[in-house]
Amino acid sequence: LDLFQDDDVQALFEIITSEKERLDEWIRSNKPLASRNDVHRFIRNNRKAFEYLTSGEAEGTCPGVQLAIRYKNSLAGLIGYMAVNRNNDIATIGYWISKKYEGKGFTRVACNGIVDFGFTSLELNRIEIQAAVDNPRSASIPLALDFTQEAILAEVEKRNDYYVSHSLFRLLRTDWKASQ
Repeated sequence: LDLFQDDDVQALFEIITSEKERLDEWIRSNKPLASRNDVHRFIRNNRKAFEYLTSGEAEGTCPGVQLAIRYKNSLAGLIGYMAVNRNNDIATIGYWISKKYEGKGFTRVACNGIVDFGFTSLELNRIEIQAAVDNPRSASIPLALDFTQEAILAEVEKRNDYYVSHSLFRLLRTDWKASQ
């Protein structure tokens, strides 16, 4: 895991473009990365958000921070905090992996790393993951990391012309410490 760099623009753009249909099925985003300039802006803004979040001065709800999932120096996917609520020390994790790397454990390993970072470096108290109920592969990640399924959020996401429910998973700092 590491921050996206300027030289990731082409690789990230290629994954997003070549896997657009597959990613659109699962990822809710109100800011599509439709051009290389959009991707470059995303990377630049992401670095600023990471610096702010880790500065110790972050307050309120902080913007999302995304990290690159890499395998042998190739970009394999993305994982990050969709938002971090510093007032309550809560963060929500989101992730996607390129089809070529699916089913190989990369997302689980990356998620474990970002959970550890959240509880140790960011001193979070609660980390959440939402997975569409029709996406069992995504739901397997928090279950493998001992998250607790806390609720079903009915029709929480609009996809085209219908609504999708999500499973809400959570891991508390106390549960994480007990498992270490």
